[in-house]
Amino acid sequence: MSHGNKVLVVGAGMAGLTAAQHLKKCGADVIVLESRRRIGGRIWTDETLGVPVDLGATWIHGKSKNPLFDLAHANRIETRDAQMKSSLLLDDDGCQIQAWKKLMFAARADRVIPRLKRIARSLDRDISVAEGVAMLTEESDMSEPEICFLNRHLIEFEALNAARLDEQSLFALTSGSVAFRGGDLVFPHGFSQLIDVLACGLDIRLQETVLDVNNSRSAVVVETSAATYKGDAAIITLPLGVLQSGVVKFSPTLPDYMEETFASVKMGLFNKVAIRFSQAFWPHDFDYIEMVPKKKTAICQFFNWYRYVDQPVLVACIASDTARQWESLPDEQAVTKVLDLLGRLFPRRVSDVVDSSVTRWGKDPHSLGSYSVVHPGASPRLFDALREPVNRLFFAGEATTRLHQGTVHGAYLSGLEAARKVIASANFRR
Repeated sequence: MSHGNKVLVVGAGMAGLTAAQHLKKCGADVIVLESRRRIGGRIWTDETLGVPVDLGATWIHGKSKNPLFDLAHANRIETRDAQMKSSLLLDDDGCQIQAWKKLMFAARADRVIPRLKRIARSLDRDISVAEGVAMLTEESDMSEPEICFLNRHLIEFEALNAARLDEQSLFALTSGSVAFRGGDLVFPHGFSQLIDVLACGLDIRLQETVLDVNNSRSAVVVETSAATYKGDAAIITLPLGVLQSGVVKFSPTLPDYMEETFASVKMGLFNKVAIRFSQAFWPHDFDYIEMVPKKKTAICQFFNWYRYVDQPVLVACIASDTARQWESLPDEQAVTKVLDLLGRLFPRRVSDVVDSSVTRWGKDPHSLGSYSVVHPGASPRLFDALREPVNRLFFAGEATTRLHQGTVHGAYLSGLEAARKVIASANFRR
C-alpha cells in the first residue's frame, strides 16, 4: 500500500481501533469517527465509584492463543483470574451451600451442557436451549436440591448469552464457536487500558454521529453530525443494534442478504448495577456470589470486585428480560431491588451505600443492546454475511465473526480481518 490512501473507520470500539492501528502501521491515512464522548464502545471502565469498574465488557475468556491476553502481556497490563469455580453459593434464605451438598446434588446439573450438546447432535433441526432443557428434565427424575443446582447453571447460561433460554440456539452449542484455554481473567485497573493502547497515535473524532454512508465506485463519503469525510474505503464497526435500527443510511442500500441478517439476528442484553458500600459485609475470598435457587432469580450473580481493588464494591449482573424491565427504572429503584436481595442473603448485615452506577445498554443509542445472540434456526451464514465487503465498505465487530461471536476477542480479530481485506483490495494503490 502506498501512502495517501485514506480509510474511514466508523466506531472507536475494540474492532474499530484494532483495524485503524493495523491500517496506520501499513501506511494508510486513517480517521476514526466515534459518536460517543469517549472511546471504547461497549468497553467502558467507570471511575465514578472511586475505583475502576468495568460496566461493559469485563472478562478475557482464556489465555492460550488469546490475542487480548497477548496484547495485555506485551503492554504489562495486569490481569487476574476470575473463576466461576470460586463462587460463594447461597440458597434462597442466604445459607451457604456446604461442599458436601454440592458433591451430593450438583453432579447431574454439572453435566447439563454436555448432555444438551448430545441432544443437539441427535437432532436434524435446531431447537431452543429451553426445549433441550425440557427434554432433559422430562427424562430425569431430579430431586429438589438437584433442580436448584440446575437453576444455577441455567441462570449462568442466560447471563452468558444475554438472552432467555428460548431465544438461544441449541445447535450453537456444538457448531462454530472456538474457546481459548486458561479460564477467565479481568483487569483490576480496567479493560479500557487495552483500548488506550490501541488508540495511541490515532486520529479519532469524538461526538461525530454517522448519518449517511455513500458507497460509490470512486470513493466512500461519510456524513456525520459535524462534518463530511471522503475516503478510498471505510470500515463499519457499528454494533448490530445500531445497524438494525436504520439510523445510518447507506447509499446505495446494503445487499438483501445483509438486510436479512439485520432482520433475523437478535441483540442480547446484559446490564450491571455496581454499588460501593461503606464496608464489605460479604466474604472477601470468592470471585462471585451466586444463588442456588428453587426458582429463577432476577439477578444472575454478584461479581465481588473487592477481591481485585480492595474496596467494598459489588457488581450485580442482570440479563435478558429482567435487564430489559429494569432499564425503565430510575437508578434509585434498580439499586433498591439489588439491596432487597442482598438483605435476604445477608440479613441485618448490609452496610450503607456510598455510591452506585447503573447501565442501560439496551437504551444506549450508541449500542442498542449488549451483544449478538445465536437464536434458534440462525445459521452461520447469517453471521458470515455481515463481514462480506460491499464495494468499498468493509465490516467488523463481534456480530461479524461466528467463530468468536459475542466476545471482545471476536471484535479484535474481526477488526484485523477487515483491515487486511482493505489492504488487499483492488481499490488501494500499491
